[in-house]
Amino acid sequence: MLELNIDIHGDDDVFMRLTEPEDAEWSWALYPPAFFLHGLRIPEGQGGALAIGMLDTHPEAEESGIYMMEYGDVSAVNIIELSARRLLVSGMVDLCGKRLPFHIDMPRA
Repeated sequence: MLELNIDIHGDDDVFMRLTEPEDAEWSWALYPPAFFLHGLRIPEGQGGALAIGMLDTHPEAEESGIYMMEYGDVSAVNIIELSARRLLVSGMVDLCGKRLPFHIDMPRA
């Protein structure tokens, strides 16, 4: 078993470009969102690959969510190891009274 801990913080420069127009959907936000998933124990796949797939309500995780000026619960989380250097994380988040999809494609450190 592996313990998975993921912290992803949005890029400040990209966020500023997206929220610069006064009529931008998230223009009221002060900083980019952050995704977190801590303490999730998962089986290790062949050759050390991550065998994750779809994670709906994951009670095994100590904490998970997206923070964007408030904490939002995540569900239907899907984590895919695209390569040894890249992860794809997607799912749904309850944020600002709405249920919204999220999609993160990121390099691994």
